[in-house]
Amino acid sequence: MVKAYAAVSDALAKNWPESPICKSPENLPEIIWRFTEDVPISEVRAAIIGQDPGVPEHSCGLAFSYPLVATGEWCATKMLLDGLELSKEISFRMPETYDLSKWSKRGVLLLNVALTKAYQYDEDGSRVGGQRPFFEDNLHGDAWAVVTGAILQHIAANNADGVAFFLLGWAAKTKMWIPVMEALEREDKRHLVEMAPHPCSADAYPELYKLVFEDARRFWLEQGLTPVDWRLRKLKKKKKSEKTFRS
Repeated sequence: MVKAYAAVSDALAKNWPESPICKSPENLPEIIWRFTEDVPISEVRAAIIGQDPGVPEHSCGLAFSYPLVATGEWCATKMLLDGLELSKEISFRMPETYDLSKWSKRGVLLLNVALTKAYQYDEDGSRVGGQRPFFEDNLHGDAWAVVTGAILQHIAANNADGVAFFLLGWAAKTKMWIPVMEALEREDKRHLVEMAPHPCSADAYPELYKLVFEDARRFWLEQGLTPVDWRLRKLKKKKKSEKTFRS
């Protein structure tokens, strides 16, 4: 863990992207550790794991949460919310933006495998096209995976039974599955692990995420637990019809 943090620190110092949400290094901890603010780690009830922050200008430190993006625009989160809206078992209405902070406050950990992205540079120091997360491959950083994997392993080993882990995409499935399963087997815990394609991938479709969320709901009910409330906007109360009496 210490080596991983050191490697992350060195890389961040050299490559922190020029983003409107992070113009100076002192803002860095507040942004990348945003997922720790709303719920104590011991109270996490669900963990939705993505790959990286996506577009830096829109990311807020919570995986799949984009408060500045209207739901009319396409992004990975739209696929998840479309799945919820299709469900007849779950009460959900599409919000105005992709702000998922309400989920975070209800015990849902919104975590990416890699918490930052960096620009690529040529040998002469000029920036080349595209962005990528830090470290050894072009998809996800091994050092970040050590850090985020340890977080999930701690939750799987120490939290009360009934946590639902949603591993979405190649990075989450290949890098986070082993830490979670090792903890489940070692501590004999009863949690749910759901795996699905990343919402940005070609093989993703809303009906798939509808099934994933419904599986989690049934799991919680079977455990005698209250399912997570996925609503992002309040249901409008029906106005009582006014009766007019004529004499």
